[in-house]
Amino acid sequence: NNKKEYETIEGDRLFNNLLSSQPMAFNLFCPLRQMREESPETATKVMKAALPRYSIHEVTEVDLEFIPKEYKELTGDKSAMDAIIRFEDEQGKKGFIAVETKYSENLGTNVAYDRDEKGNKIPRKQSLVVVQELNCFKSDVESRIMNGEVRLTQIYRNFLLSEKYGLYEGLNSYSI
Repeated sequence: NNKKEYETIEGDRLFNNLLSSQPMAFNLFCPLRQMREESPETATKVMKAALPRYSIHEVTEVDLEFIPKEYKELTGDKSAMDAIIRFEDEQGKKGFIAVETKYSENLGTNVAYDRDEKGNKIPRKQSLVVVQELNCFKSDVESRIMNGEVRLTQIYRNFLLSEKYGLYEGLNSYSI
């Protein structure tokens, strides 16, 4: 009902392929979302217990299949975070945990790409700019990404999206 035009929630996949990541994320995180709405303290306790290494003081929101509306400016990629758990830490700093779920399906091998003047697939320029801007990979990995030896598959794209979104919003970001 409230699906935005750029969101990738698929009803057929959600209700007919219960082993794929999208329905799994809904089954795992809708109860947490409802818990957050009914008892924010309980949702916070659950997340603190589940992820004790994170400085979670208060869970403020749980969303599913999240794509930032600014995705075109951020990475140019419509990769979705299966779940995003927003929180505040002990010092009041806002942050989020981006979650990618997998059960039985392979981690996506589809690659972000552009086409060169001959129509050949080449690494997506905007993704490469984000890789350089974030400066979070070792130089040998970054150079392998830049020359196309390491392909920007789903796990890379999700990570780039969450890190770039965190920078854009001024939030601490964590990918799990």
